[in-house]
Amino acid sequence: MAVAIPSMVLAACHRKGEEPAPVPCGASPAPSGFTIENNINNTLFACDTIFPSVVRLSAAPAYSSVVWQIGTDPRVYTQKAFNVTFPPTSVGTVAIRCIGTRPVNRRCFPHDDGVDTVTQVLTVMPLNPYAPHAAIEGKFLGATTDAPRDTFTVRIFVGRDVLYPSQPALFLVNLNKGCPGTSMDISAGYQGLVFNQGVGNAVCHGVYGVGHIDLQDRTKIRFDYSEQATPGSAAQISKAFIGTRVR
Repeated sequence: MAVAIPSMVLAACHRKGEEPAPVPCGASPAPSGFTIENNINNTLFACDTIFPSVVRLSAAPAYSSVVWQIGTDPRVYTQKAFNVTFPPTSVGTVAIRCIGTRPVNRRCFPHDDGVDTVTQVLTVMPLNPYAPHAAIEGKFLGATTDAPRDTFTVRIFVGRDVLYPSQPALFLVNLNKGCPGTSMDISAGYQGLVFNQGVGNAVCHGVYGVGHIDLQDRTKIRFDYSEQATPGSAAQISKAFIGTRVR
């Protein structure tokens, strides 16, 4: 009798002649593994290459527990999300391994043991402030998403600081379109940057926001930013520029 009850209950879940809906099964029982994000001025950017700086490692939410192994570091980390500092001495490639434990799914994957081992490689580039050669540097031809036919070129390059000519500075030119960008406050990493133009005027519209290289297509860059609706106005409008490297 105890065996018959489950079959009776299952039979009541669908009409006669109908098969119960299958349980969705993906190609793999593993969740997304983990993410690596570069912390630039308290803004996180997905990355696989950085200058010496801080990164945020975050395991997929599906994991109930994790163990991290970072390069040759003998320490073992068990936090699901935490920051790691990569100093100038860490220049080179660093293998980051996350061993995650999650609920077993043998209905879809008969040999599933509930443990995933995922490895990503982070590259730490040497930083020369006079010639950083970051992925974000160059000329990018594109347009804002609200005016896709109005194309223009945005340029990012290292030059001499306007106020302190003996010091290098990063320049963001032509964002917004027509703005020379000489007064821009910029914090940058290898694949992303945070910028703030400050008070706007008729030529430069007080833009501020973030830009980052597309990790799937490294010829592309995207800027998400705000600018004044009219010169000197407190009202802001949101913009997005998507460009392709031309140099």
